[in-house]
Amino acid sequence: ALNWLYYLPMMFVGLYTWSRHTEAATGGVFRKKLTTFQRMRIIGLTGIGWLVLWSLLDYYGGSSPILDGATTALSIAAMILGVMRCFEQWPAWTAVNTISLIMWGVFLVCGIIFAIQWLQKSEEETTKEAEAAQ
Repeated sequence: ALNWLYYLPMMFVGLYTWSRHTEAATGGVFRKKLTTFQRMRIIGLTGIGWLVLWSLLDYYGGSSPILDGATTALSIAAMILGVMRCFEQWPAWTAVNTISLIMWGVFLVCGIIFAIQWLQKSEEETTKEAEAAQ
C-alpha cells in the first residue's frame, strides 16, 4: 500500500519539483543542503515516525517491527528529502539500505540454518522408519 499511496505519487511530485528547479545551462537540478537545525528536525520527526510505525507494526503482529518501522520511516524521510533536492537524502537512503541488508542477511542465514536442520531431521526420520521396517 505504501508503494501505491505514497512512493508513486511522490515520484510525480518530485519530477514536477525538479523540473521547476533546473539549471538552464546544464539542465541539472539545483541542489540544496539542509541547515543543522533542519537536519535535527528531520532526524527528530523521522525518529517519531519510527516509534509510531514500530508501535503499529508490533500491535498488528509484524515479524520485525523495529527494523521494518525504521526502514519505512527512513524511506519516507529520504523520499521527502529527494523531492526537496537535498543532499541529506543520500545518507538516509544509505541507512535504509544498510538496515535492509542486515535484516535480509539475518533472514538468509536463518533460512539456511533451518533448511539444514530440516534436512537433518528428515534424514533421521527416514533412517528410523527404515530400521523399524526391518
